[in-house]
Amino acid sequence: MSSTACAGIQCNSACMTVQEATTQSQTHILRGAALGGLSGCFAKTMVAPLSRIVIQMQLFPLHGAEVAGIRSTARSIYAEGGLRAFWRGNGAMLGHRCVTNGCIFPVNELFKKWLQPLPTHQRDFLAALAGSVAGTTAGQPLDVVKTKLSASRRFGYESIWQTVARVSREEGWRGFYAGFKISCGTIIPTVTVCFFLKDYFRDSHLVGLLSSRSGGWIPPVVLSGAAGGIGAALLTFPLDAWKRQAQMAGGNQLWQNEIALTTGPVGVKTNRVFLAWQYLTRHYHGLPCELIKVSLNTGIMFGLYEKMSRFADSNTVRAN
Repeated sequence: MSSTACAGIQCNSACMTVQEATTQSQTHILRGAALGGLSGCFAKTMVAPLSRIVIQMQLFPLHGAEVAGIRSTARSIYAEGGLRAFWRGNGAMLGHRCVTNGCIFPVNELFKKWLQPLPTHQRDFLAALAGSVAGTTAGQPLDVVKTKLSASRRFGYESIWQTVARVSREEGWRGFYAGFKISCGTIIPTVTVCFFLKDYFRDSHLVGLLSSRSGGWIPPVVLSGAAGGIGAALLTFPLDAWKRQAQMAGGNQLWQNEIALTTGPVGVKTNRVFLAWQYLTRHYHGLPCELIKVSLNTGIMFGLYEKMSRFADSNTVRAN
């Protein structure tokens, strides 16, 4: 066989290898998007009642009502429409999770591959940051719709399409990005910290010990995911409450409320301790319920994602 023919065969083999690698990479990205969206939707649906309670408690300053506890908030939600009321806005949430997690998981995995030469913790942090930026930007419009539907019925939002039409009519396209700057300061750090802590705690001795104590019923990824969610919530919960209020009230009105809350009425000498208590009450209201919700949500989400990924990998190996 001539050298020209050999070179041609080698070139064709190289082209086939590149094409196969590209196809596998695209398939892996699409699979990550699908599994990430599915695991996020399932986990969020499971904790939807707690999520609605937290959002209602975060929005209490806009209701013109006094501070309400978990029990009274749950009663008011139940009075709106029974048990179904706890899943009000779940359709918008499912769309939001599909888009957000469908971006976060594949981008996170992709950047981990690209940044392989970097140290482990640095690589995991940058990959989580890239995924959170992509997911936050893509999912912001549906996050606004979800927040409005999760609020009390007194605000007048009844369905997804009615909310979309009303926001478009009253606020324009900018309304779908209300609170986006605050979202960048809340969701991006929250997701970044959550994914980073999940990877950080996954191989820790404590997580392994707790998993073994459970008899293997609770995988390490579930425990590390729950720990990551709790750490992220503790860090960014006040900003998350501010974001929800901005999405409902608009930035200008919210800023005026913040000034009044921080300084007190003009011309009135206000006790600083009282103002500090008001601030903590406003921005940390609902934190215990949020910690329960986020630990369950992230634990289920990461556990289900890993379980489905392993199942998909095993099927791929069998097919080959």
